[in-house]
Amino acid sequence: MVQGKKTINKRDLERSRKQILDAAAGEFAEFAMNGARMDRIAQKAFVSKAMIYYVFGGKKDLHLAVLENMFEEKNAINRCLYFSGEQRRAAVAADAQYLF
Repeated sequence: MVQGKKTINKRDLERSRKQILDAAAGEFAEFAMNGARMDRIAQKAFVSKAMIYYVFGGKKDLHLAVLENMFEEKNAINRCLYFSGEQRRAAVAADAQYLF
């Protein structure tokens, strides 16, 4: 019997991505980039190491994603506190232009 590849649905992938980012943020905060271990991140995120590599590519890419996520969360809070309406849209557009 031939077994096909298991497909990952978008919702599960997004949930895994968030779990990995949360676990990695703690790991990088505690151990820094050089001391952080992918196996500990996988264990804390309840995913396999293969899933981390599938979603993020590698430790450096994961570290960058954690920093980007923290930056986005900070900016989202600032936009809510300081901007409204058209000002908020302009701030979001400026952030997007900076990141991409």
